[in-house]
Amino acid sequence: MKKRVLTFGMLAAFSIFQASAFTCSGKVYNVDVSPSGKLRATIGDLGEANYVCNLVRTSRGVEPDACKAMHSQLLSAMMAGKSVTLWFENGIYKSCEKHTWDDLQVRGLTLLRVDHK
Repeated sequence: MKKRVLTFGMLAAFSIFQASAFTCSGKVYNVDVSPSGKLRATIGDLGEANYVCNLVRTSRGVEPDACKAMHSQLLSAMMAGKSVTLWFENGIYKSCEKHTWDDLQVRGLTLLRVDHK
């Protein structure tokens, strides 16, 4: 009986996680870096110059080294004409709405992937 309750609980938790997570994909059109180290990108229909992370200081748990890796990924995708996929969870938005000069971390950005196609 305990196994059933545990299994049901795990399935319910997984379902809740899935309901709050979503992805957005698009081509990288611009990558911007401010003098203070803010990395911004224009990706698909997400809007223009959205904040991704900070290259020089930790921002909402994203370390500068992780931000530098995302910067590299974004530049590579833009130069190769590839799309990227962004994973979001537990953010203030629940869809891929267009917002310009927005904060993707507040949206719940958790993962960035360069697509192979």
